[in-house]
Amino acid sequence: MTDPQTLAKFELLRRLLELSRAGHEVLEQDSLTHFREILDERDQLIAKLEALVGTEADADDGPPPNVVAFPGAVTDSEEDAIALDAVLRGILDQDRANEELLHARMEALR
Repeated sequence: MTDPQTLAKFELLRRLLELSRAGHEVLEQDSLTHFREILDERDQLIAKLEALVGTEADADDGPPPNVVAFPGAVTDSEEDAIALDAVLRGILDQDRANEELLHARMEALR
């Protein structure tokens, strides 16, 4: 990842993953106040990420039509996309676990 925008996206996503994990820990401790603080910080990071994505120029759609890539060759942009996708999947998985735990806590309160 040498593209500055990709690095910035990766760092924001990595921080979102850290916050998702921290959210799980505070939910396990029944600290809804801290959980709300984490959600507020996540909202700020998501806004930064949306702003970053919104300012990107049109993405490179691959090599020009007169260039043929070697079969099986993975470009840097494809590797970047795979890394970003892995972090996104981690965030989604952790958020699902947090949601399940939050629902369980809410049911226990009822």
